[in-house]
Amino acid sequence: MHGGDWLNAEENPNISFTLDSVTAPEGAQLAHGQAVEMTVSGTMTIKGTTQQITAPATVTYYIIDDEELAGTYGIESNVLRIQSSFTISLEDYGVNIPSPLRTKVSNEIEVTVRLTATEQA
Repeated sequence: MHGGDWLNAEENPNISFTLDSVTAPEGAQLAHGQAVEMTVSGTMTIKGTTQQITAPATVTYYIIDDEELAGTYGIESNVLRIQSSFTISLEDYGVNIPSPLRTKVSNEIEVTVRLTATEQA
């Protein structure tokens, strides 16, 4: 999978997802520890090809107001967690699966993104 027909890791060593936006349904509010279903949009880059992705996501906000808890985990500010899964087609990114391997290697793969963000102090 490292060769030019596959992922061409020598020229494209990284696969990336850049989060562009998170959209909440109208009236949705984040509350401590409560998961809210939202929509994420971003760009996925594989083998030098970038595609726009829009997918459902679960967003959870945690208020860190307990100094002992914060010290135990080394977290000094509130936390936002985003988790999303979506399916992509390798063909859309220029990844060619040789004919003999098509019965063993799927063109469609599921990608899971887990992001944890904290507020800047």
